[in-house]
Amino acid sequence: MANHKSALKRIRQNAKRNALNSYYHKTMRNALRTIRNSSDKSEVGEMLPKVSSMIDRLAKKNIIHKNKAANLKSSITKHVGIALNTLLLKDFEKALRFSESLFYFHPMNSGSHQSPNKLSIKSWAEDDRPREKMMQKGRSVLTNAELIGISDWFRHPKRICS
Repeated sequence: MANHKSALKRIRQNAKRNALNSYYHKTMRNALRTIRNSSDKSEVGEMLPKVSSMIDRLAKKNIIHKNKAANLKSSITKHVGIALNTLLLKDFEKALRFSESLFYFHPMNSGSHQSPNKLSIKSWAEDDRPREKMMQKGRSVLTNAELIGISDWFRHPKRICS
């Protein structure tokens, strides 16, 4: 048994910190288990940044080793990536198609660059055109892919303002 007041206080502090650290560690393990067992892609996509942040905080406080944190984040991202790749890929492909359609049917480009299987935005319905949709209804109605496409179009160096 400790003989000094400071030693007794240190024992109390260590017990308190041990309890908190155990709680945080267990919470992290439960979150990882939830992600691994979940089949809902949108839920997993929302949880991944939170769990990743939690792992970083635990590594920063030395509750888990920094290499273990890196390994956990890597494995969980790989696991989730399989589920989320389909969602992200669809958005990326949509943005890419939108950007390509702006390039191929841009007035500065000659007809030799046009691809026969690309559709002009002018052939889209008025409600589907992202620029017009943004001007009429605001940014909030656009998807991320449409916003990326519009921003790429505005950054195009040979764009002609009409």
